[in-house]
Amino acid sequence: MEQTAAHRRVTNRAHKFIESLCDLGYLDHKQRQLIFNHLLNESESVVIELSEVRRLLALFFFDGRIQLTKGQKEMLKREWAFLFH
Repeated sequence: MEQTAAHRRVTNRAHKFIESLCDLGYLDHKQRQLIFNHLLNESESVVIELSEVRRLLALFFFDGRIQLTKGQKEMLKREWAFLFH
């Protein structure tokens, strides 16, 4: 049976991670919504854990779905290990 968005749940840790990236200026409201939409509509997991969110965000940063300014890119380079260890 296929799971729908109504059957999926993002864990508190995963949700807080996304919100932290918003607070740090890496994601705006539209990008945040893009991430949640993808997680809730495309994920194969019923419970979406922090590890899945980190993988998705790393992919989105690298493939250009999330555009960063030069300053954000430099900051992300410095903080990458902390954010995506």
